[in-house]
Amino acid sequence: MKSNESIPNIYSSILELNTKHSFFNLTGFINNCDVLLKLEGLNPAGSIKIKPALKMIEHLEKKGTINPKESVIIESSSGNLGIALSLICKIKGYKFLCISDPNINNKSAKYIKLYGGELIIIDNKDENGGYQ
Repeated sequence: MKSNESIPNIYSSILELNTKHSFFNLTGFINNCDVLLKLEGLNPAGSIKIKPALKMIEHLEKKGTINPKESVIIESSSGNLGIALSLICKIKGYKFLCISDPNINNKSAKYIKLYGGELIIIDNKDENGGYQ
């Protein structure tokens, strides 16, 4: 490695990956303006939702409220938050239950299951005409 090359980041957990500094500059897109695209799609779960999901889990762990041996994480989601929590829970050893409705898209459902989450579909509408 040349002295002017940056040292690569090497991670031991996928949860260490952080795209907070990943932007793409759309040079010339708008005259006299910088247009920077935030590349959240490069996050391990595919969206920005992994950041708040990880912060919530870490906060509860630090408080001693949850631990992998005794706690089950339950969230109502039909997309990115469910995917993020599935991945985090798989890595950290938590059981994860994702409550959703029949409108969940197939891709989200597959990823939640792929990462070890249990998907529970509520198909009875409530008194307001919604599922959740």
